[in-house]
Amino acid sequence: APRARRTSHAQAFFEEVEARMPAGRKAKAMILRGFSGKAYDQMLYDELTHGGHELLYTAMLQSAPEAFRTSLSVAADRSSGSVLIQCAKGKDRTGLIAALLQHAAGDDEAQIADAYSISEVQLGADDGPSGSAAAGVDWSKLRGSPREAVVGTLGWLRREYGAIDRYLQHVGCGEDWRRVLLESARRN
Repeated sequence: APRARRTSHAQAFFEEVEARMPAGRKAKAMILRGFSGKAYDQMLYDELTHGGHELLYTAMLQSAPEAFRTSLSVAADRSSGSVLIQCAKGKDRTGLIAALLQHAAGDDEAQIADAYSISEVQLGADDGPSGSAAAGVDWSKLRGSPREAVVGTLGWLRREYGAIDRYLQHVGCGEDWRRVLLESARRN
């Protein structure tokens, strides 16, 4: 059966997952891509499950910079009022946006990790996906909001970009953006 066509964000995300595979698995993925779309998709889902929260989060950050720029820009400028940040479960995309905002506002890594891990208690056991977009992923391996998930992600940003602020600049959230964020926070 032909593989379902992915949206551009999903396609970029899974291309990022594939790019991070070890050479042998990447070669197998290339072969499967040409001959068995279903087996190829399952291989990517398995890779994501194996890579855990850190792979999930860093692949999101790397594959959708424009989505993060838009979300961060909207969240920073509260001149029209408060901003609600949410996603399907409130821990993955929302957690990344909140962590980046906290970093830009001056919170240290321990404060960011503490705030992120609160979701673990708030969500309880039911934090799997609500849709079937990636039904082949073993979401039981990605449950919760363990502190090490955000700590590992922030570490990856420092390794990949040299600093978390450089990632923010990369997505278009530099000093002007930070100024808007801090001024909005002072006003509200």
